[in-house]
Amino acid sequence: MNAADLLFLLEHRLHLVALGVFLLVYAARLVWLFRLGTPQDFAIHSGDARKGIAYAFATLFMPWSMESTRKHWRMYLEFAIFHIGLGVMIASTFLFPYAPQILAPPVNFIFAALMAAALVAGLLRIARRVTQPKMRAISTWDDYFSIVMVCLLLFTCSLAVFGSVPWRIAYYILVSVLLIYVPFSKISHYLYWPFARFLYGYELGRRGLVK
Repeated sequence: MNAADLLFLLEHRLHLVALGVFLLVYAARLVWLFRLGTPQDFAIHSGDARKGIAYAFATLFMPWSMESTRKHWRMYLEFAIFHIGLGVMIASTFLFPYAPQILAPPVNFIFAALMAAALVAGLLRIARRVTQPKMRAISTWDDYFSIVMVCLLLFTCSLAVFGSVPWRIAYYILVSVLLIYVPFSKISHYLYWPFARFLYGYELGRRGLVK
């Protein structure tokens, strides 16, 4: 099997199988989540829940609205850079096999720069877990494995966007492994984030705390 055949197998077979496992596990998690129902709130309804929900989601893009991000704006900047890079990487995963023409200059250079910046943010996160006693105390092997794997994906994908077949092969091997692992790891926290924001905003709005 030559490199081109291996790449086709990884992009169009292994990746889709791993994605299928990923989606099935998440579907099961969502079924479980919806079966939990919603908590009852006996407070007097004095506001608009929709305004609260909109505000709860908008806080992600309004760091000045939260004391924690006002005091630690560098952490928020790192968070934003890291997740933008992850978004670009995820998009690249599907652009490689299905719309490679999009990854032509200057798009591939922009993507590579964003992922490189995210890689630096990821390495800073690893450094904090290793050097700060409080972070070490609350970190598990899953935390280290997850962030290291994500950094490896950012590194390989940032090189693969320039058309390198070996780097694309390495990237799809890594991404397939991570897709199967993610639903069972702490990375799956993002699945619950929209629900947490929705419920938080819903209660704020209903109680009239968001005008």
